Amino acid sequence: MLKKNILIIEDEAIIAMDIRRKLEGNGYNVVGVAFSGEEAIQLARKHATDLVLTDIVLKGDMDGIEVANFMRSHWNIPVIFLTAHSDEKTIQRAKSTGPFGFLKKPVDDRELRASIEMALYKSQLMNELLESERKLNCLFRIGEVLQDKDKTIEDMIKAILAIIPPSWQYPDITCARITLGEKEYTTKSFKRTAWKLAQEITINSKVGGRVEVFYAEKRAMDFEGPFTKDERVLINAIAARIGNTVEQKKTQEALKTSEKKYRTLFENSKETHIISSPEGEILDINQAGLELFGFTSKEELLNTFNLIDFYSSLRERAKLLRLIQKQGYVKDFEIALKRRDGSRIIVRETSTALRDENGHIIELRGTLRDVTAHIEQERLREQMLEELQATNKKLKETQSSLVQQEKLASIGQLAAGVAHELNNPLGFVTSNFNSLHNYYQSLKKYLETWEELLPKLKNGNGNGSASHPCIVEIEEIKKQENVNLIFKDVEDIFGECTDGFQRMTSIVKNLKDFSRIDHAEFIETYDLHSGIESTLVVARNEYKYVAEIEKSLSDLPLIECNGGEINQVLLNIIVNAAHAIKSQGREDAGKISIKTYCDDVYIFCEIRDDGPGIPQQIIGKIFDPFFTTKEVGSGTGLGLSISYDIIVNKHKGDLTVKSKVGEGTTFAIKLPIKSANMIEVFAHE
Repeated sequence: MLKKNILIIEDEAIIAMDIRRKLEGNGYNVVGVAFSGEEAIQLARKHATDLVLTDIVLKGDMDGIEVANFMRSHWNIPVIFLTAHSDEKTIQRAKSTGPFGFLKKPVDDRELRASIEMALYKSQLMNELLESERKLNCLFRIGEVLQDKDKTIEDMIKAILAIIPPSWQYPDITCARITLGEKEYTTKSFKRTAWKLAQEITINSKVGGRVEVFYAEKRAMDFEGPFTKDERVLINAIAARIGNTVEQKKTQEALKTSEKKYRTLFENSKETHIISSPEGEILDINQAGLELFGFTSKEELLNTFNLIDFYSSLRERAKLLRLIQKQGYVKDFEIALKRRDGSRIIVRETSTALRDENGHIIELRGTLRDVTAHIEQERLREQMLEELQATNKKLKETQSSLVQQEKLASIGQLAAGVAHELNNPLGFVTSNFNSLHNYYQSLKKYLETWEELLPKLKNGNGNGSASHPCIVEIEEIKKQENVNLIFKDVEDIFGECTDGFQRMTSIVKNLKDFSRIDHAEFIETYDLHSGIESTLVVARNEYKYVAEIEKSLSDLPLIECNGGEINQVLLNIIVNAAHAIKSQGREDAGKISIKTYCDDVYIFCEIRDDGPGIPQQIIGKIFDPFFTTKEVGSGTGLGLSISYDIIVNKHKGDLTVKSKVGEGTTFAIKLPIKSANMIEVFAHE
């Protein structure tokens, strides 16, 4: 338990020291000993004091009674008077200050302790009662202010500021400030000091302001500071009530504004707005509604007619009500109405039901749009739209086919042109190369003969001499020019050239096979493996730097099909696989695997890449015309659509795709070996 702080006011030092010794011996804390009233007040300002022991008669301008009055009025500190002898008038005057006891000097130790404990207990009870009364009175008065609906928020805050100072234990030095948003309100003679108590104001779960209470003068602090626990509770309650009231006020103002806007929109809207009961009683209608039904005044309509009178079909009206009952609203419900003059109009009604706490409909709020003049046009537009969509679909199919044919023709012509242009120079280069090779063989034979004769000349078996200058010069030239090495290299060069000519011849053949110009419009016997090889040659520049080709080819029979179109499908899929791998920007080479196999009826070809894969959300669109995931300008979006048409529609086969993001994609081609019904397909093209 904390020691109680006691201030002694006694102008006789011996008595004062005796009392101090007794107090400290009983466990009390003496904050100081004053020899005059003025000195006592200075000590009380510096130290938190729970009780004052003061002599009635003191030296100086203030006696003990005046000191007691000051202590009680300013700081509510309980006082016990010390007296040796006093007249009756002085005693009565002392009683008027509300002392908590009298002690006769010299002071008895037990009597001193008993008087102090009684005074402290009584003071605590009185302070608690006073704090509660002050707190309740403050909250009651603030409640009255906040309940005044005619007051604005600003008027309320000003009234609350006037209530705060008298509710604190030191009202004479209390000032307050309340902030709301960017506005600030203060009490008169407001002074911001270090002795502050504050609490935030919460509005709609956010900090919207602050309540602050200041002491203008320094107050001796106890362990809680200059403010009591009840004062802390009180400021919290004030901030909470202000926050709740501001919330309510803002909500009310928002509702009023909303209602005003709704009424303005209701009355001035160009569309018909109508409020009615479930039985059809018209509760309100705007000017546009009056004009729609053919009335000039609202009173005439409301007092004479029921809304049911204006529905052409009660069955449709009943259907409308059933929908509202079931789902709480209807939107754009098309229904026929009758105007006042009997003319028929068609409207689209959007209505919402308002229900009571039991779920019963008590009101219907609807909007009517007159669509009489447009309904036939709308129906005609819908019919035209259906026809346009059908035509557009047919055009897309035709366009896809034309683009495919043009693309095949262009690629075929390009391949054929390249093959033709390569074939001519390849022919004369090959011919010249063969002639050059024959000349080389003759020269080689001549030089070999010379090599055989040269040793004989050197040994003197001929007509020359070993030291003949010509022979020496020939040998020197032979050594300088590395003739033996040249002969060896020339043989290698001729071998490499021969291999190159063969490869060029193979490329030309593959280009011709791929273009298949002579067979572009006909069904023929087709070797899928040859088609794969020629397609790989054409597509080499697309995949050679990004992927390796891995082939697993089984024995396949020849099939009946349009070989040029099948080559086009293979090219589309292989190029797409290469582009997909390239898009990853990977350092290592990717892999494109080609696998073939067959059964008794079909041959199969699977082309798999280890690229990024196709997301599930778009895999169902990849065969759609013009769908592409490539950047603008990088693809037409027709390659796979054309491929699907070639395999599925023209060749009665199947083209499927399986893919997993991050692992790659597999296209599976299925083609019939015998294709009797394809004759009809190509015959009609």
